[in-house]
Amino acid sequence: MKGLYFSCLSVLLLAIFATEVQSQACHLREMDLCVAIGMFHYQSNGIPADEEKVDEWCETMQEVRDCMGNFTTKCMSPLQREMMDLLTGSDEIALQFCQQGSEVRSNYLEHAECLAEGSESDEFKNHMKDLQVVIETMFEVQFKQRFPLMCCGFRRFHIAVESMTTQRCGQEAVDMIRNIMHMITTDLPETICQTFDPASDQCTAVMPPSGTPSKGTDNKSQIGKLMDTVFGNL
Repeated sequence: MKGLYFSCLSVLLLAIFATEVQSQACHLREMDLCVAIGMFHYQSNGIPADEEKVDEWCETMQEVRDCMGNFTTKCMSPLQREMMDLLTGSDEIALQFCQQGSEVRSNYLEHAECLAEGSESDEFKNHMKDLQVVIETMFEVQFKQRFPLMCCGFRRFHIAVESMTTQRCGQEAVDMIRNIMHMITTDLPETICQTFDPASDQCTAVMPPSGTPSKGTDNKSQIGKLMDTVFGNL
């Protein structure tokens, strides 16, 4: 869940900056490669359900973070990098999660099996596909619409997955994930998006309705095509 969340958040943020990134001596295909590493691991392995799978996830996500770091250093302005740093927080929690015997890891493993089973459900896959369509749409709308679209999509996904997890795994599992997410991303993404209600006119005006199919091979971005390949085979 953590790695998938981080990858999707990175894509959402970089989609907002896509115009500026493309104007520099860089290409978003470099970011596509970073995202592909994490997404194809998720496609093959899902959410880690035990100690061994957590170790495999840690190796893959370190590759993703290194790749993203190289891209943002080379392709983003200092201001854009500061914005990313504000949203993604420090690496300390990832280090704790990847350390055998740590409290963070032990807390996760208590709920890991239930979370992994939940991620295989049609309900969760439908939420992922809704988020996929939001990300696709961000590459097609005007720049000023990207931020509200990101927040509306993030909030809809966040609310839906928390509700599903509560029903399947209990409130303790939700609290555990929420605490980990806050340590990974800081409170800023949730804070800046808090006023966006997915059911409001503001959100329904910019966000594709739940159940909207992916554009598949007609996607305008390579990331959109990549996500269709991964999530289309879940």
